[in-house]
Amino acid sequence: MSALPKTKVIAITGTIGSGKSTAGHYLKTIYPVLDCDQVNAELLQPGHEGEKRLRTLSWIHYDQDGKIDKQNMASQMFQDHQKKQSVESILHPLIFEAIDRWEKEQKSSLLFVEIPLLFEIGAQDRFDEVWCVAIPNDLACKRLVEGRGFLEMEARQRIKNQFSLEYKVSNSDKVFWNTGSQEKLIEQIKKACQEEGTL
Repeated sequence: MSALPKTKVIAITGTIGSGKSTAGHYLKTIYPVLDCDQVNAELLQPGHEGEKRLRTLSWIHYDQDGKIDKQNMASQMFQDHQKKQSVESILHPLIFEAIDRWEKEQKSSLLFVEIPLLFEIGAQDRFDEVWCVAIPNDLACKRLVEGRGFLEMEARQRIKNQFSLEYKVSNSDKVFWNTGSQEKLIEQIKKACQEEGTL
């Protein structure tokens, strides 16, 4: 029987505007962290497997540089559930393949995967634990408008289209409330890492 410790893989998630990226950036200073948004962006680049498969969808538009018009694609997915499903059926398996490859390449006994729509795609059981960065919807809306240039109606629609804050909080192993400063959020995450015995 091997005496090597089992690798523990923790998913980082939360609602839009909650501060997942802040959590991910801090964790990257200590542990291996994979950002699934970045994986997704790479899959959409010309010549990558995701982009090649998306070419089979007649409604996908390309810009003058031959790259997928991501804003147009997102807009169409937002308005048409079938189009959303068709894109996700192509990209999600490729993202999970990338996660599996990445995990096998790591040497740390504790790994983190930042995956915003974890619950929406039913991927929570792929991970040993789920850590959720949480923020009340009104504060999330305020931060999206002030920090990321969203219109208020657009911000509220994005929030509404995700699983509820209550669902994500109740189905996570650890919850970090990001209602104060970034430093306070990081303090909570640091304490959780200490509890894991890795700090």
